[in-house]
Amino acid sequence: MAGGLQLAGGLQLAGGLQLAGGLQLAGGLQLAGVLQLAGGLQLAGGLQLAGVLQLAGVLQLAGVLQLAGVLQLAGVLQLAGVL
Repeated sequence: MAGGLQLAGGLQLAGGLQLAGGLQLAGGLQLAGVLQLAGGLQLAGGLQLAGVLQLAGVLQLAGVLQLAGVLQLAGVLQLAGVL
C-alpha cells in the first residue's frame, strides 16, 4: 500500500500496513480519526479488540482477518485480495 490509500468517509490507510497470514500494523493506521494504530495502540469509540476487531459492527477482523475472502467497509468498499 504505497503512498497511502484513502477510502470513503475519511478512512485513511497510510504507510506500512501489511496483511499476510497474520496482521501487522506499522507506520501508522488511521480510521476516521477514531482508531489509531501506530507502534502503540489507541482505541476509542465503537471499537473492540479482543481477538476480534469490530468497527461500528461493520468491519470484522478476526484471527487471520477475514481477508481470505472479502473485507467490507461500511458496505461501501469491498477489498478482495487487494490489500
